[in-house]
Amino acid sequence: MVKSVAAYLTKNGYLLIEVPQDYSTDFLKQLQTRGADRNITVHEHINNYCVLSVQKLIETAGLELVAVEAVAVESPVAKQDFIRALAKSPR
Repeated sequence: MVKSVAAYLTKNGYLLIEVPQDYSTDFLKQLQTRGADRNITVHEHINNYCVLSVQKLIETAGLELVAVEAVAVESPVAKQDFIRALAKSPR
């Protein structure tokens, strides 16, 4: 899908991507080093993202990564982590 959208970008055009990060960066690092200390539940999202997966998604679409960050966004209901990435068309 990102590759399809990237085809519509003008020369040096930008694409902002924001996706939910269901597991915190600390928890994902823990999984990589020693495994999970808790159960991982199935969520309604089809995909689960981390910073590295978003970087790879952008590169696979033929875009240049400008910036990427994981940020916590608070609402009256809950605190949710999101990954925001800015990509640039190299054409």
